[in-house]
Amino acid sequence: MARRACIGAFVSALFVLAFGPAFPTAAPIKLARHPDYHAGKITFSYLGDVWIASEDGSDPHRVTDNLAREIYPRFSPDGRWIAFSSNRYGNNDVFVVAATGGTPRRLTYYTGADDVVGWSRDSAQVIFRSARGDGAFPNVATLYQVPAAGGLEKALPVDWGYWGSLSPDGKSLAFNRHPAVWSRQHYRGSYAADLWIANLTEKTYTKLLGDERYNRYWPMWGADAAIYFVADPLPNEKTLKAGSAEVRKSVNNIYRIPAGGGQPVQVTKHTSGSLFWPSMSSDGKVIVYEENFGIWKLDVASGRTSEIKIDIATDDKENESETVTVTNEVDGFDLSPSGRRAVVSARGQLLTIATERGDITRVAPDKMASRNQTPKWSLDVTIVVLASATL
Repeated sequence: MARRACIGAFVSALFVLAFGPAFPTAAPIKLARHPDYHAGKITFSYLGDVWIASEDGSDPHRVTDNLAREIYPRFSPDGRWIAFSSNRYGNNDVFVVAATGGTPRRLTYYTGADDVVGWSRDSAQVIFRSARGDGAFPNVATLYQVPAAGGLEKALPVDWGYWGSLSPDGKSLAFNRHPAVWSRQHYRGSYAADLWIANLTEKTYTKLLGDERYNRYWPMWGADAAIYFVADPLPNEKTLKAGSAEVRKSVNNIYRIPAGGGQPVQVTKHTSGSLFWPSMSSDGKVIVYEENFGIWKLDVASGRTSEIKIDIATDDKENESETVTVTNEVDGFDLSPSGRRAVVSARGQLLTIATERGDITRVAPDKMASRNQTPKWSLDVTIVVLASATL
């Protein structure tokens, strides 16, 4: 039976070889994610790995090479390290790796997602987001820091926290308190992503733009005493009805506001609406961000923007097929109501098999996206997975 599954995978591989492009060539990539900038270099996530390239897009190369999904890379302010999140052990944990490459070092071991946000100004601590029961409600995420050299995590003094950026002196934190997800475009309401300033020494908190209802994501503390962030306000914002067609005309762009309060000023002029995941260099001179599936750079002083075109020709690990002989690795099973088929879980995958004769069918075809366990077959002949962990 296992042999039949292997043959199926082999036939699929032959189909790709027969009908795919014969001579793939390099071209500017799309869907590079979560860029960060330091001293003429950018780091980003692509094909599930962490990469580095020059700021003109030249010389791209992998820093990590693993079948796990590795995201949110961030340079340390001194440029020596890159922190990132990886699901190498089942869920996102925080790792650091030398910017020149090498073996990553794992920093967190929690059973939930630990998502890298940034660094302390002295390059000693990695800041990350995690839901560990310390927030305003048990299931909301807040911000933590962990020593880059290894050690215990410590919660930052905020009761909610999605994203944050320390002031140049490290004494204050600009952060999103409400945990609105980044993909919630055009949202208007009390749970829109908001802007706060925390004085970490005095434990005081100030809300910026408290009377606004639109999303204000990814605060970045600049060297010019201003907070930069992504927002989508409209000219008639105060009279808009939430959920109306008019709201859908809103477009993401980068804005800035004085850290002491004031009126926001629009910085970028994009029209696609797909501006996400900005990050400011530690010296405050450059912001890199995703825009319409590409990576862009903003020169903070001049306000000029330009696309960073990166050419990469590489094997796509997401399409690889692997032939594996599974022996004594079934960790769960259940029979169908008719008794003619059974569902089994092995190596995080679900397969149905005939109890007498028939083909093997993989029900959960994702190779690395989740780990499925403890399957149960419902009476209406629909398989129900009782335990599934997204990686």
